[in-house]
Amino acid sequence: MSVETILRLTPAVLGSTVFSIAGLCAAHACLDDQALLAAREAIGSSLQTLGSVYAVLLAFVVFVVWQQFNDARGFVEKEYALHGPRLSRDRG
Repeated sequence: MSVETILRLTPAVLGSTVFSIAGLCAAHACLDDQALLAAREAIGSSLQTLGSVYAVLLAFVVFVVWQQFNDARGFVEKEYALHGPRLSRDRG
């Protein structure tokens, strides 16, 4: 990652961090502790379900990308088997 990319992304990362912390502070200021305690189990279950769905989705993405990588490697090996000896002979 280049320094220019890091410098371009830094304001976005810092801005989203400040925004999320401000939202958390606003939620704690507006809601009483009893409301937060009552919603704790429902929010925990929702986050656990969301995390499980994300994990399955990520596994499918990794599997598809790995398959595409293996397919590309196979295509390169076929092309080399077909044209490799001629290219090696022409080069040297």
